[in-house]
Amino acid sequence: MMDRRTLLRGAGAAFVPALAPCRAQAQGRPARIGYISFRPGPNEFEQSFVRGLRERGWVEGQNLAIDFRWAAFDQQRVSPLVTELLAANPH
Repeated sequence: MMDRRTLLRGAGAAFVPALAPCRAQAQGRPARIGYISFRPGPNEFEQSFVRGLRERGWVEGQNLAIDFRWAAFDQQRVSPLVTELLAANPH
């Protein structure tokens, strides 16, 4: 069973690449971020997330790629989803 700290560390690691998307754009490729939700999806949280990014000039398919993963309330899925996203090398 995963404890809360492990879950938060994994979730934080998945969002760290979202903090520096300009590096990827400077290299001529869209920024790519990983998004993990404990809820099933897509849902209103992801829609709000994408809308907020769009309001700040980040448009999926133009200058941004988002890799969504949903755990669907299954705590056992979170760690493998974090591993999967990190293996996909978001930048």
